[in-house]
Amino acid sequence: MSLRKDILTTGFVIVFRRLTLGITSTLILTRWLGPEGLGLYTAFMIVPLMLQSLGELGIRQSAAYLTGKKIASEARIARALISLWMFASLFSFVIVLALYYVQGMHKHKLLCVLIGISLAPAGLIRRYSNGIALGKQWISRINIGETLFVVVRLALLIVFLISLRSGVSGALVTELVAVLASGLLMLYWLRKNIPITLVPLWDKKLIYLIIKHGFKFAIALFIVSLNYKMNIFILQRFVSHSNIGQFGLGVKIAEMIWMIPAAVSMVLFSHSTSVGDSNLYVHTTSQVMRLTLLVCGVCGICVGLFCETFVRVVFGSEYLPSVPVIRLMLPGSVAAVVFKVLNANLAGRGYPLTAMWIQLGALAVNVLLNLIMVPSYGTCGSAIASSVSLIIGAVAYAWVYARKSDINLAGMFYQPVNDWRALISLFHVCCRFKNSKDAVEARI
Repeated sequence: MSLRKDILTTGFVIVFRRLTLGITSTLILTRWLGPEGLGLYTAFMIVPLMLQSLGELGIRQSAAYLTGKKIASEARIARALISLWMFASLFSFVIVLALYYVQGMHKHKLLCVLIGISLAPAGLIRRYSNGIALGKQWISRINIGETLFVVVRLALLIVFLISLRSGVSGALVTELVAVLASGLLMLYWLRKNIPITLVPLWDKKLIYLIIKHGFKFAIALFIVSLNYKMNIFILQRFVSHSNIGQFGLGVKIAEMIWMIPAAVSMVLFSHSTSVGDSNLYVHTTSQVMRLTLLVCGVCGICVGLFCETFVRVVFGSEYLPSVPVIRLMLPGSVAAVVFKVLNANLAGRGYPLTAMWIQLGALAVNVLLNLIMVPSYGTCGSAIASSVSLIIGAVAYAWVYARKSDINLAGMFYQPVNDWRALISLFHVCCRFKNSKDAVEARI
C-alpha cells in the first residue's frame, strides 16, 4: 500500500477509535470513578507506563528498523525479542514495586498493586510484536490490534465500572486484559506468518545489535514521555488526587489533536525503515508536516472554543477545572505536531538520538517551570510549563531536521502551491478509495 493510502487508512481508524470508543471509555472512567478515583487510577498507571517506555529499551523501533532493513531474519529477531522480554519484565517488576513504595501506593488494595506490576510486562508483549509488524509494514494488522485494544477496554469498563461498580481495581483489571488481548493477537499473526517458536534465542551478537539500536530509541522516547509524567510526580506533592484527575482529563482532551500525527508518525516510521535511500521521504515528510500542522491548528482552535461546553455536558461540572488546563496546553499540543511528524522520519532513517538531546532540554525547561509555577498556580501552572516546553522542543527539532536533511527551514514551513496540489491529489485518492469500496459492495 502507498504512503498516502496508509496514512489515510490509519488516520480514519485512529480518529474513529478515539472519537467514539476512546471518548466513551474516558467518559466512563471520569463519571464512575470521580475526580478522586480518577486521580488514584492515574497515579497507579503512571509508573507502569513509564516503565513500559524504559523497559522496552526502544526495542519496538529497533525491531522495526532491523526487520525493515533485513539485517537479520524475522524468525531470529522474534526469538531474540523473547529473551529480552524476560529480562525487561523482571526489571519492571522490581522498579514498579520500588516506586509504588516510595509513592505510598502499597497502602492501597493488594490487587491494584499486583495489576500495576503486571501492566509493564503485558504492554511489552504488545510493543515487541508491533515492532516486527512495523518493519513488515503490516499497517492494517496493527490498526486491527489497536482497535481490539480499545473495544475490549470499553467493554470491560462497562462490565467492571458500570455493572459491578469495581472502582479503581476494576479499571486496572480492564487495562491489563485489554493490552494482553491486543498483544496476543499480534503474536498469533506473527507465529502464523513467520516460522518461529516461542523459545528464547540467546544469540549474543543479535541481542547486542537490537539493544544497540534500541537504546538510542529508548532514551529518546523515554525522555519525550517524561514531559507529561513528570508533571504528575510534581503535582502529587502540591495538589489533591481530585486535582490530578482534573489535570489528567484536561491533558487527554488537549492531546486529542494528536490523533492525526499519531497515524502519520507510525506510517512514516514504517516506510522510512524500509527504503534504501534515507532522504527519499524528506520533502514528502515536510509536506505532510505542514498539512498535519494546519489541520491540527484548526482543530486546536475548535477545541479551545468549545471545550468548556464539552466538559460540562459530557463529564460534568466537577471537571470544569480541566478547562483552563486544556486551553493552556493547546498551544504546546499543536506545536508538538511538528516534532512528532519530523521525528518519525528522522528516527526511521536511523537518527533517534536527535530527539533525545532536544527533548532533554525541553524536559529540563518543563521541570524547572513546574517547580516554579505549581506551588502558586497548581494545575494551570503545570499546563503552562508543559506548553512552553513542547513549543521549545518543536522549534529546536525543526531547525535540526532542516540542517540534517539539507533543506531550507522557511521552505519547510511555507510552500502553498505544492500544498494545494497535494490536497487536490489527496481528495482524488479519497474519491478513488470510496469508489472502489462502493464497487466491492455492489458486487457483494
